[in-house]
Amino acid sequence: GGVLLSTWTDRDLSLAGRVILGGKKKPYSKLVRFEEPLLRIPQLAIHLNRDVNIKGLILNAQNHLPPIFSLQKKSSPDEILKKMISGKLKCRPADIIGMELSLYDTQPGTLAGPEGEFIFSGRLDNLASCHSAMNALAESTKKDPVTRVIAFYDHEEVGSETAQGAGSSFLKDVLERITEDREIFFRAMAKSFFISADMAHAVHPNYSDRHDAQHMPIINGGLVIKSNAGQKYATEGLSSAWFEGLCKKVRVPVQKFVVRSDLGCGSTIGPITAANLGIRTIDVGNPMLSMHSIREMSGSKDHEAMTQAFKEFFTESSSPGKLE
Repeated sequence: GGVLLSTWTDRDLSLAGRVILGGKKKPYSKLVRFEEPLLRIPQLAIHLNRDVNIKGLILNAQNHLPPIFSLQKKSSPDEILKKMISGKLKCRPADIIGMELSLYDTQPGTLAGPEGEFIFSGRLDNLASCHSAMNALAESTKKDPVTRVIAFYDHEEVGSETAQGAGSSFLKDVLERITEDREIFFRAMAKSFFISADMAHAVHPNYSDRHDAQHMPIINGGLVIKSNAGQKYATEGLSSAWFEGLCKKVRVPVQKFVVRSDLGCGSTIGPITAANLGIRTIDVGNPMLSMHSIREMSGSKDHEAMTQAFKEFFTESSSPGKLE
């Protein structure tokens, strides 16, 4: 889907990421994060762009999105940044041989609304699903013959075809090593169930025509099961029915999402994992607005409901069985 570029303008931004340092024997990496605002991407004043409210904000990624970092003339931006990083990591600027840094919004997440019913935050897609899964696994029964696994991947938004992405052999390799026997691994996959949890599109009250009239999930209306005839989502009849029954056990409401027939459909790691493992899969997510904006919006009740559904999943000893 990509990023909503306009939302990154006029925000208080800072830097975080990985720094590569030269070691005595080989390079090594350290993480760094600056808490204070350091950069900004200012919009052009309306006096110089009179048609912006009529024609919309059009941004050229190369020309219009470089952030303003410093006005110093004695030192280059690279020198300034290395000096700041060296102060953080207690090293010399000369020790820094590489940087993999990203901008981020310094405004923290918050509960909002008259009753705290909303969550306003960056990166809800898809850290919210990761948070629910991690909480559910941490609180699940310790003694259980069933192997429970969660996998958090990098690079889902750029295609997943990396060593750290869902398109890699990482998950399959780990699961096969757990079973220790290839034949047992194949049997285990046939009996297993995979939940691909990625946030879903709530209907926008100002743009309700962008949804199919029969599939309009709302914030705090419950967890969303996502389906697509073109297999952009991995949900199929049996996986949907089984998971919906699981949600019913713990009184978690369920909504359905199918994209309009005349719109393209985004995808998830669900179809990738289903194809790599041959495992029965469902695509689910909580409804949200402003997906891929620097500042997203979801429901606090939905987050609790997803966590509850995942807890039930991790304690459920049965599964829908092998693919048929």
